[in-house]
Amino acid sequence: MGGILLYALLSRCGLQGMDSGLASFTTIASTLDYSSSGTLLKYLLPVKEPAQAINLPALPIDTILAMAHPLICRPAYALSCLCTVPAKLLFQLATAVDQGGLRDRTGNFYYKDHISKTSVPILALAVYDTVKLIPEHLATFKVLGSPGGPHYGHQDMISGRTARSEIYPLIIQYLQRHDER
Repeated sequence: MGGILLYALLSRCGLQGMDSGLASFTTIASTLDYSSSGTLLKYLLPVKEPAQAINLPALPIDTILAMAHPLICRPAYALSCLCTVPAKLLFQLATAVDQGGLRDRTGNFYYKDHISKTSVPILALAVYDTVKLIPEHLATFKVLGSPGGPHYGHQDMISGRTARSEIYPLIIQYLQRHDER
């Protein structure tokens, strides 16, 4: 989620010619357009229109996820970190899986159309075969894993057994290199 928010911030700042205050940043498996991916965000789409029609103020994420996939509610603590989330926030997040990608609340501002205007260098880490939208003129894009070779899942990049030796050094080196700003 943090990567999506940072991309959105950089899009707005780039469009308005404002300094974001960031020297650089790193994302792990983040983009502004998930329309071509198999993300779980797509499970929000069937709920979106009925919830908007009845003006639902919030959605109980833990209950929705448990209905979508009963096994994720076992053991009992698996969903205890989730709570009710404002519906408008989820509806806006759901636009990331719609054609054109993440939009603002009005539905008229497409963040990916303006991300190329940022001057902040980005390190985008992604697993093999994951399509990402990043400004190529600023990006250091590292695809991890290979077809037929070891495969990284998104969570592996954060807490997998090789994350400490293969992923963390990439992030540290990148951030140190851009820390001079």
